[in-house]
Amino acid sequence: MPAENLLGDTFWMKPKIVKKRTKKFIRHQSDRYVKIKRTWQKPRGIDNRVRRRFKVQILMPNIGYGSNKKTKHMLPSGFRKFLIHNVKELEELLMCTSLTVLRLLMMFSPRTEKPS
Repeated sequence: MPAENLLGDTFWMKPKIVKKRTKKFIRHQSDRYVKIKRTWQKPRGIDNRVRRRFKVQILMPNIGYGSNKKTKHMLPSGFRKFLIHNVKELEELLMCTSLTVLRLLMMFSPRTEKPS
């Protein structure tokens, strides 16, 4: 998100990343029974208090907890992570103007990637 100062110079202004919820959503009654894991599973029972959204119950994840579209998958530094599998992907990314952090998935072998 470029911005301009009084002299007309453009500079990069890092957007503020807002996380609406940082706590994990836990499964209903996972604190009560060992056999029920903590990872989220939607409750489907006909009398379930969590599914019916009673007061003072565990919150269910919904679309309102989603991140802003501009800051989604953004690192705290303001960059985005991008996996590089081959030289062609690297060249395509260098032509793009978006700010990304490159992470090489593997070393490119000189046998398969011949200079042209």
